[in-house]
Amino acid sequence: MIKKLIIIVILAGVGLFAFRNMPSKSPTQTPTASPPQIKQVTQTDTPVLVSTKPDPLDEAVILPTQTAELSFNIPIENIGEFKYEFTPKTSYKAKLSDDRKTVVLTPNPTWPVGTTFTINISPLTKFDGGKRLKEGFIIHFKTIDYKGV
Repeated sequence: MIKKLIIIVILAGVGLFAFRNMPSKSPTQTPTASPPQIKQVTQTDTPVLVSTKPDPLDEAVILPTQTAELSFNIPIENIGEFKYEFTPKTSYKAKLSDDRKTVVLTPNPTWPVGTTFTINISPLTKFDGGKRLKEGFIIHFKTIDYKGV
């Protein structure tokens, strides 16, 4: 009998503790959700790189036939205003997507195997409204090695 009484007292104490520590809801207070911490990129912002394909492109190993894509938040004025250096020299084509926000680099016919490439994007790249990158940046990617059969 004493064991049952002790268990009842302990359970009552735990229940009282839990009840007192519950957040109170006042009928005059309306719960508010805090805004998400994700910054939305708009046309009025400074140009930034928002995505790449493959993702991430930096230090990626890609197939010799695979394209590389760099997407920005603001359209580039035209492909001639995309200021960059691509090394080592190889045959490829650079073009803009229809919305002019993505630069697509396509090998012609393929990237050489086992080669590391560097894309040095200049802050002189010109976007709509005369906007420019705050600073340039460098991306490295590599094609798969081929050791033969």
